[in-house]
Amino acid sequence: MNKQDLEYVDNAVFSSAEEMEKILSFSLPQKIEIDWKIGGKSSLGRFIFRNENKTLLTAEEEKIIFLRYNYAKKMAKENNSDNWDKQAQSIENILFNANFALVIKIVLHYSRSDIDNFIGEASSALLRTIRKFDTNLGRFSTYAAKAIKLSIFRQIKDDMDNKAEDIEEIEENELSFNEIGNELAISELRSIIEENIADLSD
Repeated sequence: MNKQDLEYVDNAVFSSAEEMEKILSFSLPQKIEIDWKIGGKSSLGRFIFRNENKTLLTAEEEKIIFLRYNYAKKMAKENNSDNWDKQAQSIENILFNANFALVIKIVLHYSRSDIDNFIGEASSALLRTIRKFDTNLGRFSTYAAKAIKLSIFRQIKDDMDNKAEDIEEIEENELSFNEIGNELAISELRSIIEENIADLSD
């Protein structure tokens, strides 16, 4: 992790030896994998995803893992420790994979096209939220859902702005073509009139 990623959310329990013993002795999930596959479309026209290795964290497990995560970042930053840095990275991956289902659910709720792009934006929002989350705020999913939705709304707005710019450019080009056409028509009409005047003067 770089120095910016090692910014941690401090907590009063970090100064309690008894509490930290519980947190550090907690057995972290060994591996949480994501195996999402598109299973087809339902009768409602929605994409169906299934997670073959789904692991849900309880509220208490989630809180302990986040405290362990931030403590690891704190120790890595204060002691410049590669061991604690690796622990923080490992826990971050666990938290990301455990909450990735939220990304899929929200993306599919708001979009049926350009899924990969929206998943990329939403995943970045999930990661940023993990790095800033304070366990005093309650359940992580509630906090993360707002950040993920905001990232999707911004992406939709950017896409709409880009389309609006494309439409405006097309309209400007059409206007230019019309102006050129009018100038050509006037020029042609002027030539015809001049030719007719020349014929009458002969």
